[in-house]
Amino acid sequence: MDNGHLSEAEIERILSSEASHSEGEKEKDLLAHCRGCPECAELLNDYGDIHREIESLKELSSHVDQTQCPSAELWIKLAAGVMDKKQAMQLVKHACECRSCAQQLTRAQRRRP
Repeated sequence: MDNGHLSEAEIERILSSEASHSEGEKEKDLLAHCRGCPECAELLNDYGDIHREIESLKELSSHVDQTQCPSAELWIKLAAGVMDKKQAMQLVKHACECRSCAQQLTRAQRRRP
């Protein structure tokens, strides 16, 4: 503990032990500190939220059927603004659910003059 508060490594240690269900004495001590320290408790909670968000994004991208992904040409047209609104919204929705396509759209937007 640095300055009486948990370090980033200690917070990660707590979260890793919770995820693997292998809480040892050190982790119990760190959690006990969080119960008595609002600053560390808030930090632990924030890190936990971030970890959950990352996991949900991993799950989201793994559930998308990439055989149904739009072609690179469509991402370029979307970035250029040369398609109808309905199709554009469908592509944006797909990009929100598919990490690979979100990256393609980002690359297409960067190429625009």
